[in-house]
Amino acid sequence: MRNEAIPSEVKTPVIEMLEFLASDQAKETLRDVRRGIEREMVRITPNGALSQRPHPVSLGSALTLPYITTDFSEAQQELVTPAVNERSETFETLAFLHHFVAAKLNESESMWAASMPPALPDDHDIPIARYGTSNAGMLEW
Repeated sequence: MRNEAIPSEVKTPVIEMLEFLASDQAKETLRDVRRGIEREMVRITPNGALSQRPHPVSLGSALTLPYITTDFSEAQQELVTPAVNERSETFETLAFLHHFVAAKLNESESMWAASMPPALPDDHDIPIARYGTSNAGMLEW
């Protein structure tokens, strides 16, 4: 953001927020904020279709593993970093998780960067996430 002051008549709430975030007061306040990232993506086939395979066993249990899980569909992967103060640690953890998942996927699958695949099947062909029959698993479902 430029150092020039923006005339008050053209300031919007977004501009005011950006100016505040660039201030020393905000930097001091936000210095110790803990942050984490939840990164969603879907597993797809070579032709861009939503994977019909279950959550890979090689990734651990989608129900109990805190950093790699599913959401509404078996094909949706969520990578969750712990909340920490250092941004670099957050991004290093996310990169590690991403590489780990990529290395463990079936050879016929890849990760689509968005949480929506390039092509969606009919609703009844979307594999719903399976968390098992334990009490915790039934609560997720």
